[in-house]
Amino acid sequence: MGDIRWVLLIGMSLAVSGVSIVSELIIRYVFRLPHSVSRGQRYMNKRNRYFQLVNIPLLTLSIALMLDQWGCREGIDNHFSWSSVLQVFCTICCCSFVIGLYWSNYYSRKNYERQLEDAMYLNGILEERQRSFHESPNPKVKISPCGCPILEENDDPIHIEGATKESLDLRPSDLIYAESDANYVKIYYCKEGTPVEVSLRCSISQIEETFRNSYNIIRCHRAYVVNLAKVTQFNTQDHSLRLSLRGVNSRITVSKTYLQIVKERIINPPKIG
Repeated sequence: MGDIRWVLLIGMSLAVSGVSIVSELIIRYVFRLPHSVSRGQRYMNKRNRYFQLVNIPLLTLSIALMLDQWGCREGIDNHFSWSSVLQVFCTICCCSFVIGLYWSNYYSRKNYERQLEDAMYLNGILEERQRSFHESPNPKVKISPCGCPILEENDDPIHIEGATKESLDLRPSDLIYAESDANYVKIYYCKEGTPVEVSLRCSISQIEETFRNSYNIIRCHRAYVVNLAKVTQFNTQDHSLRLSLRGVNSRITVSKTYLQIVKERIINPPKIG
């Protein structure tokens, strides 16, 4: 009996390992979902769900057949049947649920740590830039009414036309951020040193296109366009990276789609003067 237990234990270990490898290959090459922690927690959770949908049925079938072959003894009926398959399936589902919770928490923690590292790194760049600017001010640099250095070579007013009669002439250096709001876009900008808000009937993509030649004005989320010259701090909140902007209390979310380009613009700003 002891020898049979060792055979079953070794057999189950081999079954789990072999089926896991097969499931991994199916997920990677059939569903085209490679293992990539850098894509974030949501992607990894989705990938793990696909993995479990493939792995659990295959593993259930493998273990049920193995028990039918080597697990039947006097008083122990492990013959292949709907009942035995269901028992194996329920056991594997419980184990997979516990393992899934562990990996979900693991990827959540890793994602938060990566966001925290990004925020600290980018905040260090912002602080150093501000310190350098105040210690060695460049006489060629103009300062906007809200106290920000104007980094754009061309800061002439740009005309923004709405779908109705409303329109706005706005200098790139005065824009704080724009937010999509159904069929309208809320534009927050600096007017004589004071933040003001106006709504235009247009799309956030139209705002992005209007300021396409302005280096610091960038799309950071499907709903937001921001002026990176107004960024005072990067924060982590609700498992996402957010921007604090000069003159407003809102914190703007940076989505994973736009994170890399935002980091690149912060790390490599245009030369001033």
